[in-house]
Amino acid sequence: MKKSPLAPRNPLVAAALLRKAGAHQKTGKALRRAERIALLANLNAARRNNGDDGSFSGQAHAARVCFAGTN
Repeated sequence: MKKSPLAPRNPLVAAALLRKAGAHQKTGKALRRAERIALLANLNAARRNNGDDGSFSGQAHAARVCFAGTN
């Protein structure tokens, strides 16, 4: 009995599977979420360290806030 020919394969899929292709960096959504988490962590740490009750008090409050990525 003769074998039937195999169905044609997509060469791009085979190459991607062999290379284990994938994303090389985090998505924009993941980066935004990480920035937000870092900002909230910094704000919470500032509140804990300064005894802040969470109310806005103008310049004194702004001086204590440290945004992610700044010194």
